[in-house]
Formats: sequence, C-alpha cells, structure tokens
Amino acid sequence: MTGEAVARPQLGLLTRNAGLLVRSGFVPDAVLAFALSMAIFYPKSTSHLHSSMTPLVLVVLLIWINGVLERQDRDRSARWIIALMVTYSMGMVILAKLIARVASSSAATTLEHIVLLLPLSAAAGWILVATGRIVQYLSWLLVVGTITVLPAMYEYLANASLINPTLHARNGQTRAIVGSDHPLVLGALFLALIPIAMYLAGRYRYLAGIWLYLGILTTGSNGPKLVGAVVLAVCFVPQLARALLSRSGPLYAVCAGIAVYIFVGSNWFWTTQIKGTNTNDVSDQYRAALYAVLPHLLGDRPLGYGLGGLPPDTFYAYTATSGVFDIGSSIDSELVYGATQFGYIAILVFLGVAAFGVRAIRRNHAIGLSSLSTTLVGLFLAIHSWNSLGAFWFLGFGSCAALVLGRDDWCEWTGLVPQPDQMGASQHVVASVT
Repeated sequence: MTGEAVARPQLGLLTRNAGLLVRSGFVPDAVLAFALSMAIFYPKSTSHLHSSMTPLVLVVLLIWINGVLERQDRDRSARWIIALMVTYSMGMVILAKLIARVASSSAATTLEHIVLLLPLSAAAGWILVATGRIVQYLSWLLVVGTITVLPAMYEYLANASLINPTLHARNGQTRAIVGSDHPLVLGALFLALIPIAMYLAGRYRYLAGIWLYLGILTTGSNGPKLVGAVVLAVCFVPQLARALLSRSGPLYAVCAGIAVYIFVGSNWFWTTQIKGTNTNDVSDQYRAALYAVLPHLLGDRPLGYGLGGLPPDTFYAYTATSGVFDIGSSIDSELVYGATQFGYIAILVFLGVAAFGVRAIRRNHAIGLSSLSTTLVGLFLAIHSWNSLGAFWFLGFGSCAALVLGRDDWCEWTGLVPQPDQMGASQHVVASVT
C-alpha cells in the first residue's frame, strides 16, 4: 500500500516469545490470549460461571503473573510480588462485596473497575509489549473478532439474537450484539481491530478492514461507524496515512479540534432539549444533551460524586417522544460518565489516554491507532462502565505507555508508512513476529 520499506509483522497464534527474553510464564500464552479474546468478545457466555468480570480479572492477573515470572527470572522477589498482587486482588473483591451491601452495587462495580480490572489490564498491556508477546495476543483478538462478524451478520439479517436474551433494535432493525455486553460495545471492538487487521492480515488486510467495518454496520452504532469510516480512510489512502501517522502534530490538532468543539458546544449551543422524533435523531441529540450538562456538573462537583456516580434526580433532559427523563439513568459518554464519578480527574485521565495513543502511533501504528480509536468512541460510550471494553481500553493504554516510555527494542514494527527518520533506511521485523 505504501512502499516496500514498511515493517509488517505476520499473524502469529502460537509464538512463544520475541527472543528478547528467553523465559516464559507457567501458563501457555496461546491459552491466555484465546481466553482474553473470548472474555472481551463474549462476556455473556462466561457470565453464568459467576459474573463476566471474574474470569476477565483472572485472565489479566495470569497475564501479569506470567510477565512478572519472566522479567524477574522467577526469583524470590517475583514470588513476593505475585503473592502481594493476588492478596490485593482478593482484598479488593471482598471490599467491593462489602460496599455493595452498605452502599450500592454500582459503587462496588466501579471500585472493582478502577482499582482492580483497569490497573491489571494496563499492566498486562505493558508486559505484553515488554516481553514481545503483543503480536500473539493481537492475533488471537483479530481471529476471534473477524469470526464474530459472521454471527453478527446473521443477527442483523435474521432479526434474531443468538446468545443474549435481549433483542436490541433501532427503527425496526435488529442491532447485532452476539455475546457482547451491548451493540455499541461490539461495534467499538470491531473498530479497534481495523488498524490491527491492516498490519497483521498481510495480503488480506484490505478485505479484513472492510469485513470488520461491515461488522460495525451490523451493530447499528453511529459513533463507531463514524470513527471507523475515518480509520478506514486513513488505512486505505496512503496520502492520509503519511499525513496523519508520520508525525504527532496533525493528530494532536485533530484531538484539540474535537475538544474545542465539545467545549464550545456544551457551554453555548447544546441544551437538554431533544427535539428529534426518530431513534437516530434522538440518539445523536442525546449526546449533545449530556455534554450540555457537563459545565454545570463540573461547576457543582469539580471532583465528581464518587464511586456511585450521578445520584438520581440530579439532571434531567426532555425529549419530544418520551417527555422528561433522568439523565443519570443512561450516560453514553466516557467524558460525562467519568466526570460524574471523579470530575476533572476523569477528564484528565481520558485526555492522557488519548495523548498516549497519539504518541504511540509514531512507534507502532497498529497499537497506537487502535487505542486512539477506542478512546474516541468514548465520546459516544461510557467505556469503563463495561467490563470487556474497559479492560480492552486500558490494555491498549498500557501497551501505548510501554511503547512511549519503554525501551526502544521492545516493539520495532510500525505499519502503514515509514517514519521520517526511517525514510530510505531498510526496515526489519523483530524475530518473534516473522
């Protein structure tokens, strides 16, 4: 697509390590990679075991332990670190159960997400890059994701739900969900895999990108559909790829433009009056109503309302079709949802994750662009409220942080276009991904 000098890894499901570190953990990475992929794409299929969060926490904890064993050379300090982490995890689960009894289940879930699932996922992402196993895990995610497009198409065309008991529809059309938490979550996951497919699917990368975008369309999710169209354009058009992926400046400018647009709109133009009558119009205007609340929310509670989030009957919106409704009942925006819990701190974290995605693109187009795409979906979806998508988001953040802050030899492949300092230089792929 953009020249022969571009380093591009190969799809790998069974590779053991990158040659950077010779030791491995006690659980085969192929098993953990497949388990993580299934927990992210099919959380409903594991929920009957206890809850969808329990197996996901176990998987990311095992990935973390594998990495500690490898990097610490299985010495006594590694065993102490693992023991402390396991104890901490168990303690957080017990604390969450207690909070659920004395406060609310939503506060307990948020606690588990913030202090357990998300940090473990970020640590797992860092370790996967540091140990050279990231390609294997991305390969499993890509395979599971591309296969999932098939049942998504069936649900969309047959107006049926295969796994979830609840059928989601918009304007009379079924929205595919398969084993995911919500059609928007599934659409966001398909979107995040498009950059991965463009670098791992080899000669089939264009077909894979289109295939995943078709998966987004089956979910009827407007946010992922919009961001996905932009990502496809960047991946398919060499001129756009060179302009946006070779330097960080253009992407920072795009992100700054989005931030200014939201700031101006929420302060001076958007209101809580939703005038649309069909489902699509209401969905689009509902986001504007959410952001219209944001200045008042931050003014009243700069640090948010805590783990429980926005209390009932705090802010209202009005729709022409349903009348007055409580905004706290459904907050489809990571920015607004995070602000209800932690105020400006959550907004700074959101901006920080986006910044790491932009910076990581210079080192690795696939990981950086995937992370940034998922973050942008946070403008339409409360990411960290979902177990699967929240874990995936912070796993991507940890991977980007490792690329930005870690050693230079941790991940050599870039993807679509050569970097400015690599023009004319011969590219190579690390031994583990060939």
